[in-house]
Amino acid sequence: MVLGTDPETKGQGLRNPYREVLEALDLWEARNPKAGKVTVAELRELGASPIARMTIKDWILSFKVPDEELLELPEEKVREKINEIPVSVEALRKKAEEEALKWDLEHSNNLYHRYKLLKEKKVEFELLRSKVKWADFGEKRKILVLAHYIMEALKQDTNMVTLANLRKPGQFYYLDKGRKIRFNELAFNGFVKELGLDPEEPITGEDLAVILVRRFGYTEESLKGFYEEIVRDLIKPSRMRLPPCIEAIAFRPLFYDTKKGRIIDEGLKVLASWFKYYARGYTTGRIQGGKDKKVLLFEFLLSKLYGDVIDVTEQAEILQRFKKFYEEAKPFRCGMVQEVERATSFKICSLKCPFVAPINRIEEALASVEEVNLYGADFIEIKAGDNKFMEPYSSSLTPRSKLVQKFAGFLSVLYADPLIKPEEALEILEALLERARIVQNYLSPLVAVEEWFREEMERLLEDGALPWELKAKDKPFLAKNGKGLYVHRDLIVSDLMGAVGLEGYTARKLIEDLKRLPNSPIAGVSTPIEVKKDSYTDDKTKARFWIIRVKWLEEHGIEVRVKIPTLEEPKTEEPKKLEEDLKDLGVNLTPLEKLILEATGEPKDITELIELGEKARKSEEEVTTAVARLMHLGFLEMKDGAKLQRTVGVGPNE
Repeated sequence: MVLGTDPETKGQGLRNPYREVLEALDLWEARNPKAGKVTVAELRELGASPIARMTIKDWILSFKVPDEELLELPEEKVREKINEIPVSVEALRKKAEEEALKWDLEHSNNLYHRYKLLKEKKVEFELLRSKVKWADFGEKRKILVLAHYIMEALKQDTNMVTLANLRKPGQFYYLDKGRKIRFNELAFNGFVKELGLDPEEPITGEDLAVILVRRFGYTEESLKGFYEEIVRDLIKPSRMRLPPCIEAIAFRPLFYDTKKGRIIDEGLKVLASWFKYYARGYTTGRIQGGKDKKVLLFEFLLSKLYGDVIDVTEQAEILQRFKKFYEEAKPFRCGMVQEVERATSFKICSLKCPFVAPINRIEEALASVEEVNLYGADFIEIKAGDNKFMEPYSSSLTPRSKLVQKFAGFLSVLYADPLIKPEEALEILEALLERARIVQNYLSPLVAVEEWFREEMERLLEDGALPWELKAKDKPFLAKNGKGLYVHRDLIVSDLMGAVGLEGYTARKLIEDLKRLPNSPIAGVSTPIEVKKDSYTDDKTKARFWIIRVKWLEEHGIEVRVKIPTLEEPKTEEPKKLEEDLKDLGVNLTPLEKLILEATGEPKDITELIELGEKARKSEEEVTTAVARLMHLGFLEMKDGAKLQRTVGVGPNE
């Protein structure tokens, strides 16, 4: 870890004795990665300092190490066998880290050490009850204010900022007599006066951070710890602990061997996967210029935490490899960590992990979600194993919003628990959104496909749909349960040719794209069904049909009415006259011949009639045969320009 890599505390001439214990434990674990316990005698053979051994002995004798086996031993035996008693390395490390932090608070002029101890103690934020001067702020409150401004400044890196425009810390707010929260200008002005900097003066974020630590008597070494704090915050998903393996790979580090100057690809691959799917990413709040905020976070980690131990050329190589692994990265799996353990001989997997032992349902849900993608501002996609949630996105999120309600339903399916509350779903969704990746919005072109399909369904259903009992290939018909609409692909493909915006589309491409929509109209494709060839004959055939969700049609304002076709039912006055004329003539005509006569009230050329026949699923030969028979019967005649017009049902003035 970054904290304590330099054993000497700069600026004070004192050495933290508990860091010697940590150094001894680091050395022991490096040589014995699978050993969970250690004795004082073994540490002595390893070359641990007398101070480290003496400190550990004192903890053992006073039973201050939280080791269950040690606590069960009688005091007399502990005194006699103190050098040979195995003690948990993890328990020793925890005790040493706690004591090291306490020592730093008392002796160190490293601001980060002091801030971290307050954080470890979970010092609660306390809202002031009245205006208080900066001079009257307690030491803890001042440390928290400085830490806030330093981290806000460091996040801006080399960008120009002003102190006045940085986000204000909560410690500068108070509750007035009217129970309203107000900004404490008095305290802020006192802070600015002591800092000695015009709050409106432009300055780089890095320079502002340096001024803050220097002016209040702390060392610049403090900044390294704050850089790590920033990275830890952004690498960790909200409402979820950082797994010990990622902690070790990123901060030990186990993606680069600093002693041998060697890149460890296994560690870099794990980080690439973690950053891509779980980390929140780094941004200054300004225009990113098309850069991926998760890659920017790794760049930030590399340059700020390891810039002094990895040279610039090597950093460039590490970054290039990371970007390659990032592009290829699959969602993070615990199994990936085994490769790192084999490559480094460090055991970094632990039971204290959100993937192994989540502390609550929220953490379990956040760990189980492998991917969160935002397609522009249009759709959100969430993947958890084989389960996928994809809905239109809305930035307005409340327990009552449609997106949150649907996500609660998704969680209910995951947990087989119908009682998931929208409030809990909202909490999980907000945490997931912080780590979402912005991906190319491939859905935008599909909007045009969906709109065209909606219009097509509207057209096909103008004359209603057949009931299941009268199902035919040439018209849409309803399923027995009324939930699906069966449509033969030919009815759609005939209109697809030449559709504006869908040039080059085939039936296969159309149905594939329709299936990709979050709320897809396609329920599936049927097995071959025996149906009538057309709605006017009893000839049978077998065909597959697209099954359209009736619910989707209704959601898009399309009414599905059942209508039984009859040859006698007139559409206009003209067809009625035609039917009467044909009846009077006593001639039996085929449906195709009737269709041609209906179409030739106005002159039509043979090409137009062939196209009409194709829509009715009739071949060119069938159309030309029908035209010839109608001309032979005297029902159709050739006009000027090789146009065909019927002779029946046409008045003398037409």
